[in-house]
Amino acid sequence: MMVYLFFFEEKLKKIVESYKENNILRELIEFLLPFGITTKQVIRLYNEIGVHSINQLKENPYKLFGIYGVTIEVIDIIAKRLEYPMDSRERLIAHVKHVLFQNEEDGNTGMEAEQFGLELLRSLKTFCYTKENICNYTISLIKTGILSYKKIVSNNKLQTIIFRTSVYKTESIVAEKIIKLVVTKFLLILAIEANKTIIKNSKIIRFKITNNILINKQKIHVSI
Repeated sequence: MMVYLFFFEEKLKKIVESYKENNILRELIEFLLPFGITTKQVIRLYNEIGVHSINQLKENPYKLFGIYGVTIEVIDIIAKRLEYPMDSRERLIAHVKHVLFQNEEDGNTGMEAEQFGLELLRSLKTFCYTKENICNYTISLIKTGILSYKKIVSNNKLQTIIFRTSVYKTESIVAEKIIKLVVTKFLLILAIEANKTIIKNSKIIRFKITNNILINKQKIHVSI
């Protein structure tokens, strides 16, 4: 009897959980469908955020960023509908990632700082951002680890390149492996050349020794 009650309670618990999940999904679908977001995208959002997804989404609509097929423009529209601040840090970070993602899709890992600032201003489309404060915000995001940078010399000009930190770390690892591979190959070539030289020298030495022995033998024979 106790075993039966245990299984009954477990089944009832699963039914309740399933009912709650269906309710949350229904709320999400009803909220997001008018903005052109599909049921499949809603399910993906639910899987990422969880049971509190509708509340979290209303608190920060930019949690939608990164869901495949949901554009930054659509998220901005949802944010305006929710009267979400257009100068919020969450919106800025989403647009920063959007600009760099677009750049990465063109085959670049990083973006020149000035160009990055201009593209970010175009993307944000709000008067609360200027070239000056975009620069300050970029420095702040570098300090918090969201962005990374490195300085390079291109066309005799020192440039600052901006990266998403995850991309920067990946590029650094790849670059390090390439350097190790090149160094290893170079050392291998040196070793092969050195070995060839040793073999060549040893042949010359053997030839000289053999030649000297023959000459000495001839001298001894002549003296006899």
